[in-house]
Amino acid sequence: MQPREYQFQALRDTLTALTAQNGVELHIGGFFEYADCDSPLLRLLSDYIVHENPYCLYVKTNPSLWRECIYLKRQMLRKLEARKEPFYGVCHCGVGEYVSPIYCHDQVVGYVSIGCFPPDSDKLERRFRSISRRYGFSEERLRSSYSQHVCPKDPPNALLAAVDTLALLLSCLLDDVQLGVLELSSGQTQQQIILQRAMEYLHTRYMRSITMDDLAQFCKYSKSHLQHLFRKQYGTTITAYLEALRMEKARALLQNSELSIQQIARRVGYQDPNYFTAVFSKSHGAPPTAFRQRHNTHPHL
Repeated sequence: MQPREYQFQALRDTLTALTAQNGVELHIGGFFEYADCDSPLLRLLSDYIVHENPYCLYVKTNPSLWRECIYLKRQMLRKLEARKEPFYGVCHCGVGEYVSPIYCHDQVVGYVSIGCFPPDSDKLERRFRSISRRYGFSEERLRSSYSQHVCPKDPPNALLAAVDTLALLLSCLLDDVQLGVLELSSGQTQQQIILQRAMEYLHTRYMRSITMDDLAQFCKYSKSHLQHLFRKQYGTTITAYLEALRMEKARALLQNSELSIQQIARRVGYQDPNYFTAVFSKSHGAPPTAFRQRHNTHPHL
């Protein structure tokens, strides 16, 4: 195994251990919107671009709260850049996170955050009331989703140390990744904000039908300009990126689940399993069934 492959394997094992063994939500962000999306490192980290905690996804059904989430991430980067050290904070929807900075060439370009942890109960209740009044959510449903999906205890020190180690490993790996020239700092341009919105939208909703009209409306940018900006930055079209993302998710499900081909097709955004099979075959040189027979980790299938 080459040294780079060894580093990637170590990173993959660390990510799996942190999330599976501790039952926490891991998020890596800050640099995706101006990094080379074809990089093996970026593909490895793609599952951690957005918070997939059900409570977070629930409140993000409101576009205003989703945009607020993106804004707070920029604020978080500025705070990391100023402090140069990890910190614990609480988001606008009451989710506590421990955040550790990622560096590239001595500049803060991203972060690793781990959660979700509860703040003071009085503060949490005030947030529930505020969200309910401003955005029309049911307080009862907010509390129910929160209690089901947010860890009831603060993180142990050993877990925080592991997050800091992960941030350090990513900092070392990022020195070899070609970052774009848009800006290597937390002071994002408007174009970077638009790209971040687009990436989060794609990674959160790839399992659903996505139209350019919907994406452009969410990003508050015209379709033609969004397509041009995306291609210029990532060297590929939005449609091609979405297809590659769906194929990667499908590949993981074929290897690590017992779901049928039809179920997998629907889980990654294809209502027609025959069309899914054709796209997968073109992408991987073999139909899903043959790919599963060669690669899946459930030999009893």
